[in-house]
Amino acid sequence: MNDVILGGAAELALGTAVIPASLLGDITPNFTEGTRSSETLGGNRTTPSGRFDESTLTFTLFVPSMDYLKAIWADLYSAPTGTGTAGHLRFGAGSCSSKDPVTANIHYVCDDNSNNDQHFFRTLVAMNWNPTINATDGFSVEVTVYVQPNDDLDYFQLGAGDLTQETLWDAATQTWIPVGSS
Repeated sequence: MNDVILGGAAELALGTAVIPASLLGDITPNFTEGTRSSETLGGNRTTPSGRFDESTLTFTLFVPSMDYLKAIWADLYSAPTGTGTAGHLRFGAGSCSSKDPVTANIHYVCDDNSNNDQHFFRTLVAMNWNPTINATDGFSVEVTVYVQPNDDLDYFQLGAGDLTQETLWDAATQTWIPVGSS
């Protein structure tokens, strides 16, 4: 058994975009199972409910340019036209967008397979804008992603992507691919 504790540089695939470790701060999945409380003649009993009260993924993104934010909010992005070199994102009540769920996958970059991945089947990225702008830190924004259940009512998977062979998550094709096939 390997007694080395997991850690190190990790990348985050969000839909087809892969955010490198060099642009990520903390990544915090938060899944909290709800409870049921019953007041019985023998006392109060609390048991797990079998459903999540919270299912979020929060991460800090260090922003290299405003144009890079298209990786997070692709549905709000307008690409440059003419001789423009950058697009823009518009937030507001008049910004009509329907969010399409995207997958999210956390992968330790030094791992050569998906055995330690955290995979989130369907996620919706919140349109929150809360940048950190100060004299000591790089420009960053905290991104909140709401994890949704898939058709099988699964929210996330920890570990190997495929039980029959060594795989890696391929964000471009949104599939697990055999190691060495990319």
